[in-house]
Amino acid sequence: MDAPSPRRRATSEGTASREASPSDDLVVAAPHPSSLVQGLLGLWGIAHEELPEASALRRSCLESAGGTFQGGLTALPQANPLDTLFAFAAAGQPSAGLRRSQRSGAVYTPRAIAEHIVAEALDLWEPEDRRFEPRLPRVLDPACGSGVFLIASALALRERYALPLATIVGTALRGGDSSPAAVTRARALLEALLLSEGVPVADAVTVAQEAVYVADFLLDDPREAPADIVVGNPPYIKLQDIAPTTREALQATFGPHLRGSYSSALLFLHRMVDRLRPGDVVGLITQNNLFSSVAAAPLRARLHREGLVRRVVDFGHRPVFPGASAYTCLLFLRRSAPAPASFDYAYCSDPSRPNEAPTEALPAAALGAERWRLAYASDRDNVAKLERGGVPLDAIAQIRVGIATLLDRAFLLRPPRRSGDPHCWGKLPLGEPAPVENALTRPLLRLTEIPSEGALRKPSLRVLYPYRSTSHGVTPLPWEDLEAHHPLAARYLRAWEEVLRGRSRGNLPRDGWYLWGRSQGLRAPGPKLLTKTFSRAPAFWLDPSDSLFANGYSLTLLPEARERGWTLEALQVLLNTPILQYYLCLTSIGIAGGYQCYQKKFIAGFHLPSLLPAELAQVPTWSVEEVNACYGCAFGLDLSAIPVALDRHRGLSDTQADPA
Repeated sequence: MDAPSPRRRATSEGTASREASPSDDLVVAAPHPSSLVQGLLGLWGIAHEELPEASALRRSCLESAGGTFQGGLTALPQANPLDTLFAFAAAGQPSAGLRRSQRSGAVYTPRAIAEHIVAEALDLWEPEDRRFEPRLPRVLDPACGSGVFLIASALALRERYALPLATIVGTALRGGDSSPAAVTRARALLEALLLSEGVPVADAVTVAQEAVYVADFLLDDPREAPADIVVGNPPYIKLQDIAPTTREALQATFGPHLRGSYSSALLFLHRMVDRLRPGDVVGLITQNNLFSSVAAAPLRARLHREGLVRRVVDFGHRPVFPGASAYTCLLFLRRSAPAPASFDYAYCSDPSRPNEAPTEALPAAALGAERWRLAYASDRDNVAKLERGGVPLDAIAQIRVGIATLLDRAFLLRPPRRSGDPHCWGKLPLGEPAPVENALTRPLLRLTEIPSEGALRKPSLRVLYPYRSTSHGVTPLPWEDLEAHHPLAARYLRAWEEVLRGRSRGNLPRDGWYLWGRSQGLRAPGPKLLTKTFSRAPAFWLDPSDSLFANGYSLTLLPEARERGWTLEALQVLLNTPILQYYLCLTSIGIAGGYQCYQKKFIAGFHLPSLLPAELAQVPTWSVEEVNACYGCAFGLDLSAIPVALDRHRGLSDTQADPA
């Protein structure tokens, strides 16, 4: 696999930067030199004045406020210099404003993850000439950041090949990054590593400079000889955060592979696959939306078509990066012929111990352009049964999504202050209260703010409703009519006009600026079941009213289901069960805190038992145990696998508050 050229095409954008470059909205605290770099050098009896001008370590010593390294590393682990080196790498990460580091895709990879990825990648690497002439593999991190993967690779190669670190770093290790600041940090780290083994200062500086360089892996031409192993943590930069000129260049380069709202992480994977030769290996940590997102479908199809996947470790909703809301997995690729018929899968409940996750071989046929539904054998069997027999949920109920105004702070209002008050109250852009005619509002259930089913009876919000019901359904209320009959609402909306026109990046119809951002959820007839979009466990609540709702989904019985004896009460009991929770843990997406997603696309395919009208009449009286037994009998489920899987998907973070 080729390493990138040092020539940069988009130096102003830093598309592939793993680290945030200095800017006005990121202030980095200046460390006292003796607390970080000089303290590190002191472990080997070197003063920073002895370092040559070209030394990245020397430059790090002289950094002032706004410089390369954050403060706070005041106690160096004297007993273990290697711990010091990894702490040194961590200290090179942005110290303020996760908003900024997330926008640039910069996150620090924990040591345990880097070391595990390097070890697994080395185990997978099998050069054609190994039997006859074992050689040192060439390792590349194309978005090296502060150099955590570089140091992990150097130490692993030294242990396996018993060669001096200077030889390993000089001949087998390469790192690139589009951020010059990141390159300085990585070079400083490698200098420190080499100095720790007694390499002369001048040699350490030279070797580190040659090993790490400024380059854009996505847009630059290859720099040098192909790499045998690529490791790393490619940046997760969202499409909307990529500068327009760089986005155009990426479109021209990766056009056939682009779909939907992609991120830079997907493009890095495509580029790695482009340069993957027979026997080459890729080992990295990346976003686990690779399994299901529309944008990743071309990549999933490609990985399956070319037979590259060797191992997947899924962390589910467990946060790997402190303070960052990225959900990740480990992915290992290798090109070989013929492609193997299976790959290894592991679900890891503890990201600090990825090597301890139980592993199972899954058939390669489980992969493809469609969503990757990865699970252990007993769970896969149960899921298949729950999707084959019985009756699918969307054949019993119509599933509707709630409203989406795209500017709730403008459209959501407080109810009248007193009985008989004809006005609801909103806030203008600067926070001043303003009245709106109550007649142009509807009661709204904002499900994320409702703690229980009983609270549905008293909606605490109203939503401004610039629509009217006709024989053809719900249609927008013409602005002229709104202005004539609801002058307070018209004045209120005019105050918000500039902001309202900016929704969806200004792509909404110009004459519909005063309407909701989406036309969904305009009607929500009751009775209906309501569920939040994200929930720790099934919580389908019965709402007899016609109140509109947000942040969730509704279920309304289909006429043919009523004819077969179905009732909302029976459906509620059959859904509020660990069986559905188990199913969604394995088939939907999760977020921190143990929350699973209850979107229509995830719940619609869940099947319920086929029951007779007399049985359905009894369901509302059943206990959870009776419901579980019904599912077990109707589908032939292995019920013993359910508590095991639910426990595996829970974590210490599951005590966090509900997502907003």
